[in-house]
Amino acid sequence: MDAAVQHIPLPQAHHAKPEPDIRPVAPPQSLLAQSLIGTATDGDLRRGLLRGITTDAPARSIMNSAPRTIRSR
Repeated sequence: MDAAVQHIPLPQAHHAKPEPDIRPVAPPQSLLAQSLIGTATDGDLRRGLLRGITTDAPARSIMNSAPRTIRSR
């Protein structure tokens, strides 16, 4: 009888649908932040070259991301 029991398939549990692949996204940015373009000056380029950064590197790798600025009236 044990041999007969071994051949009886066990009932399969109902398989739930796989969970969708949900990934967190970045919070929405302001319109100003979305429209800013990275700018690199000749000084940024020279300093980047001195640090060994190649000219085909992205501008953000050499640009000053926090330049000193003044407001005009």
